Amino acid sequence: MKATEDEIVAAALAILNAGGLSALSTRAVAEKLGLSPGNVSYHFPKKGDLVAALADRHGESNRARFDREIESVTDLLEMFREVFRAQWAWRGLLLALPDVMATWDELRANYRRTEKARRARLLAVLQALRARSQLEANDRELSRLVSQLAFLGRFWVSEARVSYAQYGESKVIGHYLAHIAHALRPWATPRARSELEPWLEGWIEIADSAP
Repeated sequence: MKATEDEIVAAALAILNAGGLSALSTRAVAEKLGLSPGNVSYHFPKKGDLVAALADRHGESNRARFDREIESVTDLLEMFREVFRAQWAWRGLLLALPDVMATWDELRANYRRTEKARRARLLAVLQALRARSQLEANDRELSRLVSQLAFLGRFWVSEARVSYAQYGESKVIGHYLAHIAHALRPWATPRARSELEPWLEGWIEIADSAP
């Protein structure tokens, strides 16, 4: 039996989600697929090659989401909902990000290029929303808002694992979408602010999150 690259990447992601970066290896993937290690290493000779493939697939899946047309704050939050769902599906990769960045120079460089491009795209989206009378903020304020949204986008999975593990995917994602809405609210016009109100209802209060 031979496995396709897609099957190998899917198995690698399952291992990463379940056991973290330390559990991932070509041998572990081979065992999960019922293959000899050579069948996996033919496609991905080293662990770093597996991680690079995972990063590439995740990046490809997110590119279309970030490039969608955004005409309102509701559209922006719907985009983040899709991104967060994808990040949840790939959560093992996001949780491993600090170790990945510290271990593989090429992956660190690729990540920084991608992050720079996405921040530029997000700034352009916020500027377009300002032009549509959805936001009231100058360029400096929008740049800081980009940093805030980018921070939430990078690290919400880590916090969710620590603080909200008792909740399901939908409720947890709703909580972090409420964070996005809350970050947008000070800069929203009255019309846009009314669109944000339903998203704020997803917030999980600290008392509610206690075990």
